[in-house]
Amino acid sequence: MKKRTKQAIEVLSRHLEDLKAISNVKQGNTWKASVRATFNLYLGRESALSDRLSQLYFTKAIPIPDADILEKKYDHIYDETAKQDFRDLIQSAIKHIETNGIYKALSKKNFLSSFNNVQLISGLFVFTSIIFGAGKFYSDISKKEEISEYKTIIKDVDKLHKADSIKIDSLHKIVNSKQITH
Repeated sequence: MKKRTKQAIEVLSRHLEDLKAISNVKQGNTWKASVRATFNLYLGRESALSDRLSQLYFTKAIPIPDADILEKKYDHIYDETAKQDFRDLIQSAIKHIETNGIYKALSKKNFLSSFNNVQLISGLFVFTSIIFGAGKFYSDISKKEEISEYKTIIKDVDKLHKADSIKIDSLHKIVNSKQITH
């Protein structure tokens, strides 16, 4: 038998011993919370035995005789005989652990858990470098396109300026020729 299995059986056996000393509801509820934690640890939260534990109480409901006929009221008092249900449940838990062993939680792994720290840091560095490089490349292309657009605008302005200067020169010649003839 494995060490943790033996440990689980010992803890549950101690709970059986502690059950004998319970004499009121408050002690019973504290003991029950401790048993629940043990069940969750060794049997799992979704265990049928753990569910059954939540349905057991140290009290019994006694109808109040003066209560309204339409609405029955109950008084919950400590019941020593309820201990047997808890005793049976813990003995069932011990048998279950002896037969099946203890609960092993499935480890929830993500896709990065298979990498060590050095690999993760290296991957982060490479990823960051690729993003930075792509951003730099895009900005260089954008700058080149912007420069190309400005060159085109400058050429258009130069053409307009030359055309205007030719017109102005022509006008000067016409004005000068008219002034000379007059």
